[in-house]
Amino acid sequence: MEDKHINMDHEHNRRVMIAIAVFLTLLAIAYIYVFDPFLGEARYFPVGIGDFRDRSSYQIDPIMIISALDSGAADVFKPADSSQQTVVPNKSVSWQQADFLKVARSLNQTVRSEALSGWKLYSMHFSSACQDDPRGFTEGDFYYFKTTFRDNGKIRYTTQDFFISSQYGQATWAGGSNFPRPLFGWKNIRLGRIQITAEDALTIADDNGGRESRLLAGNKCNIHVTLSGDNVWRAYIYHDDTNALIFRMEIDPSTGRIE
Repeated sequence: MEDKHINMDHEHNRRVMIAIAVFLTLLAIAYIYVFDPFLGEARYFPVGIGDFRDRSSYQIDPIMIISALDSGAADVFKPADSSQQTVVPNKSVSWQQADFLKVARSLNQTVRSEALSGWKLYSMHFSSACQDDPRGFTEGDFYYFKTTFRDNGKIRYTTQDFFISSQYGQATWAGGSNFPRPLFGWKNIRLGRIQITAEDALTIADDNGGRESRLLAGNKCNIHVTLSGDNVWRAYIYHDDTNALIFRMEIDPSTGRIE
């Protein structure tokens, strides 16, 4: 009798193990189908405007556009003429993080006729040529994304890019690209939780070694400040002649503490 009970327990355990194995196999198949983790040819996140199929470029007045948007103006973007040669200005206009975001939101409204409220901010990238007492930037690049469900059941991130240059008076929108959604998703930037702005990070970096690095290069360098997913501000300085990295710093976006 005892042997019979042992055999029954073994049979029950075997059935449970088979059921668990079948469940895990089906779960793995579903994950592979929905998220495509083995798409070797696919890029899993945007790295440049070349990743986007659709583009629209505009000319802007970098001196007047911020005040024009503040006053409610909407006709601030003029379609760019590709036949015209880009003119390098004698003096560039530096903007702060809020200025670039304001132009990006307005550009989205111009191109898509909708607000950015349904989109999440994936990353921000600011840059400028080195100069004494830097307090702003001449270029800003912003990636936004939202989750979409395809007819075939697959989950994708629809993305768009806003590249804005106050130096050259240009604003470019790019979109029409989808990226695979990782199992745990992308982390987005929640601007309401960011206490340290891009220009704050720039000042912290300049006050803690950045100034010495750019002065050693005779200000022949360019500064980049980036943020992705509420993680950490990263400040970089590259030499103009060699493109060598001459300074790097990480800064907590909530406290300003140097990592």
